[in-house]
Amino acid sequence: MIKLTLILDAENSHIKQWRKHLLALAVVSLNLLTSLLRSEDSPLSLERCGVADWGIFVAFIVLMVLMSLYGLRINKSE
Repeated sequence: MIKLTLILDAENSHIKQWRKHLLALAVVSLNLLTSLLRSEDSPLSLERCGVADWGIFVAFIVLMVLMSLYGLRINKSE
């Protein structure tokens, strides 16, 4: 019963949901950064379909999967 009260209290406040907000901000920021680094106007001047380009893409996918699992963990705990 106490856990339910804490969850309801957290759901009534945007500030108390900071983990969800930070996760969403991290996903958007990482998506923008990856797009910038892999674009033709990249400050790194990466070769298209080169090793570094694929490395950034694979790292992005791995981080997105990890962030999704973390988001599922948050939802499961609530």
